[in-house]
Amino acid sequence: MITQGKKFDNEVVGKINEIIRDNPNISRSKLSKRVCELMDWRNPNGDYKAMSCRKALKDLNEANLISLPVCKETYAFQKRRKPAEIPPKETAEFRGTLSELGDVGIVLLGSPKSIQYGHWRDLMDVYHPLKSGPLCGAQLRYLVISETQGILGGLSYSSAAFRIRCRQEFVGWTEEARDINRKLVVSNSRFLIAPTVEVPNLASHVLAKAESRLVSDWRRRYGVVPALLETFVVKERHDASSYKACGWVEMGETAGRGRQDRENKHDKPVKRVLVKPLCSDWRERLCRCGNGEVLVKRPKKKEPEDWAEAELEGIDLGDNHLNVRAARLLRQFYNKPGSPISVACENDAGLQAAYRFIHHENITMDKVLAPHIESAKERVSQEDVVLCVQDTTSLNYTHLKASEGFGPIGETQTETQGLILHDTIMFNEEGVPLGFLDVQCWSRDEERRDKSDIKSVPINEKESYKWLKSYEKACEAQRLYPDTRFLSVGDRESDVFELFHYAREKEENAGLLVRAEKSRQRRTVGGDKVWEKMRKEPVSNIVDIKVPARQGQPARKVRTEHRYSKVVIKPPRHLSDLPPITVWAVYICEEDCRPGEGLEWMLLTTEPTETPEEALHRSEQYGGRWGIEVFHRTLKSGCGMEDRQFQTAERIKTCLALDMIVAWRVYYLTQLGREIPDVAATVFFTEDEWRALVTFIEKKPVSEDAEVPSLGEAMEMVASLGGHRKRNGKPGTETMWRGIQRLSDITATIQILTQTRDGP
Repeated sequence: MITQGKKFDNEVVGKINEIIRDNPNISRSKLSKRVCELMDWRNPNGDYKAMSCRKALKDLNEANLISLPVCKETYAFQKRRKPAEIPPKETAEFRGTLSELGDVGIVLLGSPKSIQYGHWRDLMDVYHPLKSGPLCGAQLRYLVISETQGILGGLSYSSAAFRIRCRQEFVGWTEEARDINRKLVVSNSRFLIAPTVEVPNLASHVLAKAESRLVSDWRRRYGVVPALLETFVVKERHDASSYKACGWVEMGETAGRGRQDRENKHDKPVKRVLVKPLCSDWRERLCRCGNGEVLVKRPKKKEPEDWAEAELEGIDLGDNHLNVRAARLLRQFYNKPGSPISVACENDAGLQAAYRFIHHENITMDKVLAPHIESAKERVSQEDVVLCVQDTTSLNYTHLKASEGFGPIGETQTETQGLILHDTIMFNEEGVPLGFLDVQCWSRDEERRDKSDIKSVPINEKESYKWLKSYEKACEAQRLYPDTRFLSVGDRESDVFELFHYAREKEENAGLLVRAEKSRQRRTVGGDKVWEKMRKEPVSNIVDIKVPARQGQPARKVRTEHRYSKVVIKPPRHLSDLPPITVWAVYICEEDCRPGEGLEWMLLTTEPTETPEEALHRSEQYGGRWGIEVFHRTLKSGCGMEDRQFQTAERIKTCLALDMIVAWRVYYLTQLGREIPDVAATVFFTEDEWRALVTFIEKKPVSEDAEVPSLGEAMEMVASLGGHRKRNGKPGTETMWRGIQRLSDITATIQILTQTRDGP
């Protein structure tokens, strides 16, 4: 039997039984010491691992391999302490800035009998949902103390959870390596800033300071140098922004099971699992086996049947039947984009299965999109620069009567009901959409906050926090793929000072490129208005651009002047506690037009822009933002997302996840056909599909040895099915989704005719 990382074979178990038989009155503590001596079971400091041995003996007893002596004594640590009801009187009550706190100290606690140790327990008992304990295995506790205000909060670190599936996949270690090296993983088991303390950025500041000393403290007490930190954050309670600001990466979610859930009840809250490597060779250290060999275990992957299985690879809906159904539904939605579900599904049984899937209480939008987001990250890892374009659109469901969970989507008319969708799509610089990075979808409250006091509201309580949440995802991706440069791109609504402040906090953050909102009246540290300053800069480029038709105005060609400069921008008055930020500005205006007339706009970016070529490049990068507008049009018109008939917002969101992947796939095919038209059509079309396509277009059967058409040729043929004509230029997403719908029917018909012809 293997327990607590040690193997208890028949010989060892026999010797333990001999000790118990020869010493019938032996205490359990003395027995554990004798067993440690027998097995030379020590921790890295050389001390016997008595507590681990006690747990192992209990496991052996439960397996009826030994018969433990009766426990005669109860120790203080085994007694339940009554939780405190009030916090320590030294707890701070403070609201202000980080600088006003003075020096923030992270104090390591020693003896459980010390006063500060008692303060830590009382603080956790009163304010932390998990109370003060008990903690598992090895453990360190810290108090967070301000030199001027007193106790601000506390932390603890303890032994890592024994088994977590997403950690197993993230690390890639074997069972042997996990048993040997789990001690190198340390769990941040408690983290609390007292609710009486309100200081922006304090949480991330405390985490960073604690992490800077944890390695040495852990080594000093336990003789082990940690390689990886992990923590768990209740999904519905926290967004983990303070951890992410310190470089932690979300690697998955728990299954909703506790340590004692042997009956698979899954009755615990689902938690985000975040990790932070503490050294560059962390995976090598964790995956080292007993013989010194580093063996990274890669999960065995079944070859995906088609693109739908590949895109949803790794999906976990709690039941493999649901996982299979998700791929089948995605395939059906793609074959009939824009069609009602009753048309997309093949028969009544398929229709009922689709409705059961979408109405399943455990299936959510986030779970369906999660594997696609991971697939998208693999695609972007091959790019030098990725544009993370984020934008907001509304989905109108006013037509659904007696619906639940929707909210107002109009600025003034509250009777218009629906959902708000804020998505982030990753594009390469050629305009090919590589997939989603972040998707946020919510309904607004019926009762709106009075906008007169909106400036006094913290950014994380405003709807505009959506821009920061998306940008955090870009920063996570930047840390995971340091060889790819991620650039977050947003329109004028994203011109939020807090966003630039966050972007400037760390050099390793993703880049930021935002179109400036003229009404913000940004000012430089020197007091100049940014717009007026940029108008005075010398012209760096003169560029002809095409302005699309809008609001009754025809499309036109405009000659524009480009200017650029580095600017230091002051924070607005309601954020005066924040420091100024340094950014680059690119100003573009119509030639020979007075200020305020003709085309005039400005970009603000954290990316160095020090030459005319770089300024022109920033303008071209921002031009890539148009791609998300095309996507939203494809989602609404091509997939008919606003025509769905589900009566609750949650069910609409589940269906929306599938439609979004379909809309992305149509757009991806359209753009990829333009960028790599010469590759074989089989990268996107099955053999049955391309043969059916060529047969229908050329009006004659395709021979067995026929040459596979190129992707560009196949795309033109599909678009022609949707009504595209070559004289109109390159096909767009509208003709593509119509063509894909027809191709599905054509392929099915030819397959039936072929089977009939070849049959008996």
